[in-house]
Amino acid sequence: MIFRRRNTALQLIREAASGGRDVVVARVPADATELPPEIAERLTEEEQVAFAHYAVVSADVTAARRRVEAHSLAEHASAAVEYYTTCEDGAERAVLRAGLTEALAILRRALRTEAEQTT
Repeated sequence: MIFRRRNTALQLIREAASGGRDVVVARVPADATELPPEIAERLTEEEQVAFAHYAVVSADVTAARRRVEAHSLAEHASAAVEYYTTCEDGAERAVLRAGLTEALAILRRALRTEAEQTT
């Protein structure tokens, strides 16, 4: 079984035997952790086990990526601000300012929500 991620969907592809064509058996949401029953019944037991393994590994990789991103946020923010302050292209600077403003709003909302929950 081959798993091919396409934007928000995951294609489940059955490998063809000796020179035949691979076949897309089903599509599920890319973050699916379980197969819907109507899709599971189309797969062999071995393919279902392969999907379950893929789902666990994918979730672990996503969690690790998010952790790295969270821990390196200050470094990325510093680099973005440094680039913004030295950017001479007015149009690019406007796009950067909008992105920085949006990021700041997201961070403030998250911190405010956390503060409200702890009081």
